[in-house]
Amino acid sequence: MRELTELNEEERADALRRYRVIQPFLEEQSTLKAAARERNVPYGTARRWVSRYRREGLVGLADRRRRDRNQRRTKMELQQIVEGLALQKTKPSAAAIHRQVTEIAQQEQWPVPSYSTVYDIIRSLDPALVKLAHEGTKAYRQHPGQGDGGQYPPPCPDTRRQAVGNQRHIGCHPARPCQKTAPGPTSL
Repeated sequence: MRELTELNEEERADALRRYRVIQPFLEEQSTLKAAARERNVPYGTARRWVSRYRREGLVGLADRRRRDRNQRRTKMELQQIVEGLALQKTKPSAAAIHRQVTEIAQQEQWPVPSYSTVYDIIRSLDPALVKLAHEGTKAYRQHPGQGDGGQYPPPCPDTRRQAVGNQRHIGCHPARPCQKTAPGPTSL
């Protein structure tokens, strides 16, 4: 159990704000419903705060951070199934993928993911991978990444160097200027 001194300023202020909501009830000045209604706090939340205060003191009213916050809790197998379905050539809708995943999860007796979970998994896929899967290698080569103007290979970033006559740039890379030129086709 944490100590009051372990809380940062924000957590202490939050705990104190919550205490002030339940204080009239704890001091027997009003009912919990009335105290919660006065501060626009749901009654169930106020009851939970009272329980935590009685069990842990003021520290119990501090916001509890989840250890798995911002981490998906979907089974890895189910996540891989969603990704596999999303990367099919036919480009199914998120709703169609959700229906298929729901069926599979029920067959395997796994927790069924919500539509928003399935949608988030689909949205987290690499856009280049999605383009490759849905449109093929030709489309991927024509538009390999974002921010390059859709040219493949990307143009030489050094705009001062232009291919002159039968010279063309080689070794162009967006991160470093082109340094070499090679002879182009010669006409005899």
